[in-house]
This record gives sequence, C-alpha cells and structure tokens, in this order.
Amino acid sequence: AERCSSMLVPPPKVGFPTGVLSAAHSLSAGQGSPAQVQIAQLVGYVISAGSCALYTPMIYRSVSKQSAKGLSTTTWIMKFASYTTSGLYNWSRHYPLSQYGESLSLSIQAICMLGLVLHYQRGQGQLALLPLAIAVAATVAVANGVGVESVLPVGQVLSVGVGVGAIVPQIIENVRRGGSGEFSPVTATLLAGGNAIRAWTATQLAEGDIILVAGGIFGFAVSSTLLAQILYFGIAKDRLTLAELYTSDFSRGKHDGPGASKLRNSDSDQVVRGRVAPNDDLEAEVGKLLDKDESSSSE
Repeated sequence: AERCSSMLVPPPKVGFPTGVLSAAHSLSAGQGSPAQVQIAQLVGYVISAGSCALYTPMIYRSVSKQSAKGLSTTTWIMKFASYTTSGLYNWSRHYPLSQYGESLSLSIQAICMLGLVLHYQRGQGQLALLPLAIAVAATVAVANGVGVESVLPVGQVLSVGVGVGAIVPQIIENVRRGGSGEFSPVTATLLAGGNAIRAWTATQLAEGDIILVAGGIFGFAVSSTLLAQILYFGIAKDRLTLAELYTSDFSRGKHDGPGASKLRNSDSDQVVRGRVAPNDDLEAEVGKLLDKDESSSSE
C-alpha cells in the first residue's frame, strides 16, 4: 500500500527555476565557516559601495562634455533590465542587502546613462521614462507576489546572460567606429574587477554554483575585452599615457574621449584635433611660387 501511495506522488520538478532557487538559497545561507561568511558579507558591502562609482565617471563625462558619442542605446537598455531583474529577484527572496546592493545602485546609474544617451544622440531623453515605468510596474507586481515563483527565477538566469551580453554591442560599436567613444576606462576596469570578485565569492558562498561562477567568469572575459579595446585605442592609437587615459574622464575638453582621432606634429609635439597636419611638400611648393612672383615683380 505504501508503495502504491508513493507512486501517486508526483516527482519534484527539475529545471531552471528549481536550480536557481537552490543555488540562491545556498548563497544566502552561507556554506562556509562563520569567519568566511563574515568576510563574504564584508566583501558584498564593499562591492555595493564601490558600485556607486561604476558609471558615475561616465555620467560626469557625458554631462560635462555634453556628448554621448559612441555609446550604444541597446547596451544601456539591457543593463537596466538586467540589474533591475536581479535586484527584484533578490528582494523577493528576502536576501540580505549585501547580496544585491550593487543591483540597486547600478539600476539607477544605468537609467541615468540611458537618458543621457537618448538625450545627446537623439534629443529624446524622455524616452528613458518608458523602461523606468515598466520597472516600477514590475516592482509593484513583485510586492504583491505576482511572478515570484515562476517568472523571477527564470529572469534571474536570463539576467546573467543579458548583463554579460549587454557589453557586446558596445564592443561591436567600438570596432565599427575605430574608437571607444565616451566609454570610461575607469568603468571598464571596475566592471572587470567586480565580475572577477563575484566569481570568487560564488565559489566561497555558493559551493561553486556553475551559474554564478560562469556568470562571473564570462562577465570578466567580456569586460576585459572592452577594457583592452579602450587601452588599445587610447595608448596605441591616440598616444596617451596610462595616466592621461584614466584621467580623461575628468578633463573638460569636448572631444570624442580616449578613442578620439588625434595627430601629433613632430616639430612642435603639439596635439592637433579636428584638422589635418600641414603638408611640408605643399608648403615648399607654395614658397617657391611666392619667391618666383617676388623676383618677377622686382625685375
């Protein structure tokens, strides 16, 4: 009878939602020693605090230069969606703030950057209110328990891919333009470092959960590619020093950023922006003609 009754009980569902829930539970519970958990919480708060400065240099750069050249609208839409989904998922599970504090900060910064890109590139910054309204509606729905068990777990998995994939359009845009535009080298460095740290904390707190570790590793790989582009265009192509490149976020000049085209005059070692350096051969020919005219007039 017991055997027959056990056969009537449906097996537990196995899939992405269940896997994500168990991974998130192990992450929040902390599987290491008390000291390791405390270190992980401290690291979490440090990352959350540091995230406040992730896109701040880009916001300052775009506002001060009144430019968003070379920045992809798709990238910022995807980033905002990814950060918002991650924040809602963690909040709905009542996880400690140290687990997802950066999601809240980065969501705010991403929507600000989206508004700036839309404003400076299209003159339609108000369009950023649409994804913001959708995020507010989603927050209200989650607060009322809508989609908490079915939609958000899958969304959390997708947000990892979206967060990593959000940088790909920017990488493609950089290749197309032959420059990094206004993307901040400081931001790219923080992105690469933050993903590397999150991959490590996942091995310590989530028992090496493959989704979290893989997300950190792929995020590090893509962010490092973007950083390598910025360093190449800034140092090899624009002949900036490393210090000049990393302080370019706070320079007041209205140019195209570290990826801007710059030519150097070898005689005066001055940077010439927005025009072509003089042609010595052409100047010589003009000089000869002027000398010839002077000699003819004197005769």
